[in-house]
Amino acid sequence: MRMVLKMKLSTKAGKSDSYSIASLWNINFGSITGSHETTFSNNGELKLYPIPATELLNIALQDEVMPGAIVELLGIDGRVYLKALLRDGSALLVASLPEGLYLCRVINGTKVYTSKFIKTH
Repeated sequence: MRMVLKMKLSTKAGKSDSYSIASLWNINFGSITGSHETTFSNNGELKLYPIPATELLNIALQDEVMPGAIVELLGIDGRVYLKALLRDGSALLVASLPEGLYLCRVINGTKVYTSKFIKTH
């Protein structure tokens, strides 16, 4: 069974469209109703290594890490498996996570970065 998650977005001008969640990697939500200058990015600004990860997942952010920046690891089911404060040169212990595909989301000020990684044993 394949599940496709969709999100409907509407601009201030009233134009709307539906997108699969997988296609929402690099969107500036500045023109979306109810939002303000939040940028979603997956263009090399967030680097995760090693891939696949077994015990530690290193996180490198191209931009300066702002105070209060948060990192989240989400399963493909949308469940948040880990949430922590991000610091420069952060590494997360992922040894206890089940094997599978995960999404790493970093919320840094008004920017949100995402990248996928694989966890193996």
